[in-house]
Amino acid sequence: MINRLLETFVPKNYKIELDIDEQRLEFTGNTQITGISKSSSNQISLHSKDLSITSVEINGEHPEYHIDSKTEVLCISLPQTKVNQNIIINISHAGKITDDMAGIYPCYFEHNGIKKWIIATQLESHYARQVFPCIDEPEAKATFDLTLITDKKHTALSNMTVASSQAIDDTNRIKTVFNTTPRMSTYLLAFATGEMHYRTSKTKDGVTVTSWASVVQPAENLEYSVNEALKTIEFFNDYFDIPYPLKKCDQVALPDFDAGAMENWGLITYRESALLDDHTNPSISSRQYISIVIAHELSHQWFGNLVTMKWWDDLWLNESFASLMEYIAVDALHPEWQSWEDYTAADVVSASNRDVFSDVQPVRVDVNDPAEITTLFDGAIVYAKGGRLLKMMREFIGENAFRSGLKSYFQKHAYGNTTRDDLWNELEVTSGKPIGKIMNSWLEQSGLPILQVSQNGTSIKLSQKRLLLDGDNNDTQIWQIPLLSNTTLSEDLLTERSANLKSESDAAVLFNLSASGHFVVEYEDTTQKNALRDMLKYLDINTSGRINTLNDLILLSRAGEDSLTSGLDLISGCANEPRDNVWSLIASIIGHARVLTEGDNEAEKNINNFIYSLVEKQHQKLGWEPQEGDDTNTIQLRRSMTGLVLASENQTVINEALRRYNLEEPADL
Repeated sequence: MINRLLETFVPKNYKIELDIDEQRLEFTGNTQITGISKSSSNQISLHSKDLSITSVEINGEHPEYHIDSKTEVLCISLPQTKVNQNIIINISHAGKITDDMAGIYPCYFEHNGIKKWIIATQLESHYARQVFPCIDEPEAKATFDLTLITDKKHTALSNMTVASSQAIDDTNRIKTVFNTTPRMSTYLLAFATGEMHYRTSKTKDGVTVTSWASVVQPAENLEYSVNEALKTIEFFNDYFDIPYPLKKCDQVALPDFDAGAMENWGLITYRESALLDDHTNPSISSRQYISIVIAHELSHQWFGNLVTMKWWDDLWLNESFASLMEYIAVDALHPEWQSWEDYTAADVVSASNRDVFSDVQPVRVDVNDPAEITTLFDGAIVYAKGGRLLKMMREFIGENAFRSGLKSYFQKHAYGNTTRDDLWNELEVTSGKPIGKIMNSWLEQSGLPILQVSQNGTSIKLSQKRLLLDGDNNDTQIWQIPLLSNTTLSEDLLTERSANLKSESDAAVLFNLSASGHFVVEYEDTTQKNALRDMLKYLDINTSGRINTLNDLILLSRAGEDSLTSGLDLISGCANEPRDNVWSLIASIIGHARVLTEGDNEAEKNINNFIYSLVEKQHQKLGWEPQEGDDTNTIQLRRSMTGLVLASENQTVINEALRRYNLEEPADL
């Protein structure tokens, strides 16, 4: 079990001075912690890992101390404290700069044949204790005054703007003092120092936005990320109706970085591919990736930094929201990219295909030991599924109630810590819906439910059960399912195992056409199946809905809940489908059919004829060769159509492919 150190001592401010020896890859430090005792005790405990402690002073006294390396705790003995007693702790310490990409670490690059490095930090989740003694828990928010002593040729960056910078006499060193941070968690403190150059701009509200990279990278490659971050900050300022709270936002491209990026408040660190755009040959896919990552990290400046989870078991409050907000922002800034289609093809498919196994974790998981924290970063669950659950809730309550609830949440809890219930309370006020009951049913249990639908005129019968591809399905789980139907029903939630509802008309009632709901829909009646097939054929569902419909069918088929014949019937009208992301799922259904018919000559022939009739029109339209002006979708779609038409084993197609292969000019292939 984790011993919560915050229960006995609450830090208010850290004054940290670090002397960074870039050549020997070592650092020395002095940390002053001002705080108050929360209980009567003869000991104060701080987190400390791999630090050499050289002296400890408390309120002018020099107490005894020892380090418990197993629990990573520095235990300081002292006279009996009183509740709410002011305490000042001064600690001298030293440590190593290692290649673990945690704590303080070097990021190597070569410039003009010389090996160099940027010294940077990564303190999430519990690595601040490797830099300075502290209470390394997200709820232990405090202000930070950081001072760095570095090579005077190097740029020094931290969360805040520089308060003063002074060369140290008779040395090649410089002391940089940064302004005081807002109240924030230890894992958000950050710095970077090295030979860097930059591009900078300002938002309309005067926030300085700067992108940095090592001197080996062309500074021009930073221009796209600066402009994108500027627009994204302005978007979130408007969307949340809460202004970005700092004077600046630095973004640093690090040559060595374990994750995609880290949302340190005011100093976001990225791997180079997530920030640097090739200005000489820019690609849409690279810019889409950069924009998504920037939007994800900037949304954290509100979700995670301004308001932070109390403990790591509510990690989803950070990551799931950022996973939703990144697409909301990028779709608003670049509607031509059709980002929600990519979201569905990636996150929705990933989350649903991960959540069909018995051993999958829920979004919210209890954390009892620091070693468990990193296991919470399951991309398909905490990021993808968590984001989808929030998208489902957003559609259920409506955009206005969603944004109003978020604004109230930020206003009430700014610079503080929360649990999910704090968020539910605000959204319940703005929506009038039982958000806590709904969302907790999804967050606290794993699994993907099937919504089974039967319709007879205006009478609708609904039931739910878990979709499992392995293990025994005891079927005891019940979710609060927002129905997200295409028409008005007598109820908008399924809260029990089954229910009988009424529709306002006898037209086919369809569910989850937007793909927002984290459930699979299984229709029992031909009328609904035919309606769905026609909507796919005539593109009456948006691309996300078409992807999700086919993904549902694949999952139902894998689970034995629906037949392959239903899948082939559903895609039979998709010859005019224009989006490659949809065709990738059509190809999966076809591939499954090929496997099941293998060895049956007549069935194989029928499948091949089916494939050819489905793709021949698109293949003829797109041709074999790329055309000037092709967009990314057209390029990918041509490849898919070529692969499928060849898979049909049509002799005319095969002959043409062989002719092209045998051409002397490789450019004609």
